[in-house]
Amino acid sequence: MIKPTDYSEFFMKIQRGKQKRAGRFCFYGTDGIGKTFFASAMKRLADKILATEQSKKTLLLDIEKGSFALDVARIELADASYVDIGKTTSSFINDEDIKKEFNTIVIDSFDWLVTKIENHVCTKGQKNSISDFEYGTGYTKVFEAVCDYLDTLDEVIEAGFNVIILAHSKKTQVEDPISPSRLRYDLAIHWKSANRLKEWCDLVGFMYLKSEFREEELGFNKTITRSKGKDRRMISFCENANWEAKSRIPIKQEIDLDYETFAEELAKVS
Repeated sequence: MIKPTDYSEFFMKIQRGKQKRAGRFCFYGTDGIGKTFFASAMKRLADKILATEQSKKTLLLDIEKGSFALDVARIELADASYVDIGKTTSSFINDEDIKKEFNTIVIDSFDWLVTKIENHVCTKGQKNSISDFEYGTGYTKVFEAVCDYLDTLDEVIEAGFNVIILAHSKKTQVEDPISPSRLRYDLAIHWKSANRLKEWCDLVGFMYLKSEFREEELGFNKTITRSKGKDRRMISFCENANWEAKSRIPIKQEIDLDYETFAEELAKVS
């Protein structure tokens, strides 16, 4: 039997209702879908759901040199090591000048960061490739470094910054005992690190091109499928058979790939 004196000190700290805090977002998709442009437009997020000030700006950590054509504030880190990127990220926690100007940090992109982590692990282990480590220990070391970096981002969030992570997508083979084998879009990093990142995020949005098609008769009982030419760029926050996605926020499952639409949907669930 548990006595009243045996309860944890946290038992008496029951909290109710919604809480405001900075957000942890991940957006991924194919090359050229508009990930960096979308994130760069987030000069402010809906303050009704996030605990940050709207008047502040977005700072982009450009690891892959993909923002050169955009009018954004950036730190170029393409030539930086994983260690230097970690130091740069952690420096925001206590930098009052950065806090005054910015409220959102964008990591562009996470798969390029993971490549730098792999290079770091290989250099320390004196290996030519991450696959040269025995029994998958190389990927375990990379996973541990990814966890450490996410811990740093947690501190950045505690300091008041939203964090947006961008990543590329890849197709993976899914073997499911209750449905046919299929290809599915997922983050373009090792599955163990990908799963950890998806667990960490509040939102994981898959960006894709939604196309409409029509059937044309060719005669002799033959048809051909053609695009209507009305493609739309979309973001899905709902996992399905074709891609990974998630949401801890009751946001609409699918929206147009547009910052204003995203901000409006966040405001609706406040």
